[in-house]
Amino acid sequence: MVGLQEKKVKSQERSIRSRIAVPILFVLAIQTLLYVVFLSQGGIVSHMDGNAFDIFSRQTDNLGLYFDNEMIHRWSNINQSEEEILNSVAEVLEENGSDYSDIPTDAALNEKILSSAAPHIIELLRRNSVTGAFFVLDGIGVAGENTEGNRAAFYVRDNDPSTFTSKNSDLLLERGLPAIAKEQELPLDSFWSALIYEGDENSFFMRPIEEARKSSHPKSKNYGYWSGPFRLSAMDHAAVAYTIPLISADGTVFGALGVDLSLDYLTSRIKMNRYSQGGEVTFALVKDEGDQTPLTVIAQDGELLRQYYATEEEIRISAEKKAQNSEVSILDAVEQGKGGLYCTIHDIKLYNTNTPFEQERWRVIGVQEEHTLLRLTRQLKLLVYVISLITLLVGTVAVSMVVISITRPMKTLMSELERSNPLQQVLLPKLGIQEIDRLSESIEELSRSVAESASRFSKIIQKTNIQLGVFEYQMDGSLAYCSEKLFDVLCWQNEMGGDRYLELSVFLDRMKELRQYDTMGDVSTYQITEKDGKERWVSITSQADGNTCSGVAVNITSQVAARKKVEYERDFDPLTDLHNRRAFMRELDRLFQNPDQLKNAAMVMWDLDNLKYVNDTYGHDFGDRYIINFAQALQAQLDDNCLLARRSGDEFYMFFYGADNREEIHRRIAAVWKQIEQGCFRLPNGNDYKIRASGGISWYPQDADNASDLIRFADFAMYSVKHSTKGSVEEFSKED
Repeated sequence: MVGLQEKKVKSQERSIRSRIAVPILFVLAIQTLLYVVFLSQGGIVSHMDGNAFDIFSRQTDNLGLYFDNEMIHRWSNINQSEEEILNSVAEVLEENGSDYSDIPTDAALNEKILSSAAPHIIELLRRNSVTGAFFVLDGIGVAGENTEGNRAAFYVRDNDPSTFTSKNSDLLLERGLPAIAKEQELPLDSFWSALIYEGDENSFFMRPIEEARKSSHPKSKNYGYWSGPFRLSAMDHAAVAYTIPLISADGTVFGALGVDLSLDYLTSRIKMNRYSQGGEVTFALVKDEGDQTPLTVIAQDGELLRQYYATEEEIRISAEKKAQNSEVSILDAVEQGKGGLYCTIHDIKLYNTNTPFEQERWRVIGVQEEHTLLRLTRQLKLLVYVISLITLLVGTVAVSMVVISITRPMKTLMSELERSNPLQQVLLPKLGIQEIDRLSESIEELSRSVAESASRFSKIIQKTNIQLGVFEYQMDGSLAYCSEKLFDVLCWQNEMGGDRYLELSVFLDRMKELRQYDTMGDVSTYQITEKDGKERWVSITSQADGNTCSGVAVNITSQVAARKKVEYERDFDPLTDLHNRRAFMRELDRLFQNPDQLKNAAMVMWDLDNLKYVNDTYGHDFGDRYIINFAQALQAQLDDNCLLARRSGDEFYMFFYGADNREEIHRRIAAVWKQIEQGCFRLPNGNDYKIRASGGISWYPQDADNASDLIRFADFAMYSVKHSTKGSVEEFSKED
């Protein structure tokens, strides 16, 4: 069919331009691909990435070595002070006739111990260049105070360890009794308190005490503890502390000794000792408590961690995520969709094996964004890609110019052919190229022969009286040939007259607009409405031969009208326009082929009473009017689930089906009967004559399950009425 043949077949032929351009462009593409493969697979990029990772790792290691030395060999080197404090405490206890068991409850004794130890604590602060030093006794600090949770302590701070004065005026007392502050000429801090209280913030001194007490023979060096950030008060500066338990010769754990380092001071140490300046790299001192817990950032110089993480709880380092061929880790921010973030790690070994805090690791990490770390590699790759692209573009332009210079004459010839009228002889210009001019002459001669043949065929068609039109087109072409008769047959306008070429898309659109009625093989029948509203029937036969589709359209209106007349006379009663007996039986057989749709059904046989009287008294014309009025009364209640037909002269079939119950059909029959009782027609004398009829009903499936028995039983019931009450409707009864 024309509609199904609308899709064009793609040409398998290649143009001259493609034959020239494709091989050259293919070579250029291979050349560009080799550049890219050499760069990506030759190892240059990975080697440069490896160098960037190594440099980054060494920068972090250098800073880590600084913190190794400071934290292990300087800041936490409090052995000398430990010995001095132990001797001082032993002397005070001996002088006062006390022992270590008195410390938890004797506030006066604790004050003497702290007073004796205060110079050693200040000396520890100066010697280790830390921001704070403290001595905490596991006992009360003031008699009469609430003893629960408070501890006697001496805690002194130096916010700038790089400078000092001989009179301690640069120091501040954070925790301790005023009398001791006066003895040591120490000013009190704004947030000073006499006692130190045990709590979550102050676990820095309690954890080593508690762990040491778990051992039967504790040694202080095994219980040294580097705490996380803490504050002595809400307004105080955050700091970390290194604390060891103080253990007497008899193994009694009675207090803690330690130093602290403010986070600001640690940050200044990072800034001073980093080898990479600027904000592109962030270095941080972190604490990792293991078990996949987030890192605790102690101090940092740079903004990357703040930019990539809303809180410290998000920062994790996965041991399994490593940059290719390096020890550089990938932070989890990559998985969070925040971009590439690389991390180098230097572990600081602060704890010995088999000590309570060995699972807690301190690390120096370097963090750098991928685009910054691998900038040089990316710039080199981009440069190679740009050069390759420019080479490809320049080559493409050069090839295009060569191809255009070769194909332009051919394109000119093709344009002339496309603009030419296919119904007329084609005349092409001379291009001055011998081969192309000879081709043009051959095309002109062929065009002359085709035009003459088409003209002869068209004249033959015009001389016939047959309403026949033809068309033809190439499925990959742009035009469709249409004969003059085709426009007349399909009721299309043809302003120019004669045979014409239509744009193929226009032709196919017009064919789509035709209303298809029937299809059989290659022949389709269409119904067309003429300008005056009449219906026209057209038969279109189309056939595809390779890439060519041709067809014939014939006006078959007279043949269709004759066929419809025969079909009507076969199936309809000419007087009432109802189905005749043959059509009724055909429809009834169709329904009984699918019994499920019948449900409850009833066959009604109607007989028109007094027809013979009307015919004999008023003539057969009035008898026909009597029959017509009765048929109209029956038709008034006709619906989709009802068949109606005239059986013979005064007898009619009516079959109701598809009802859910018999009561529904009873209502429908009652409505028909009411219509009959109200029906009448005018006699020649001006009087109205009432329609009278008798009817018999048989039920499906109660009375019969087939059409012939239903008709027979309904006919029996109807004749029973005719011979008894007449003018009523009765149901069939097997007892009768």
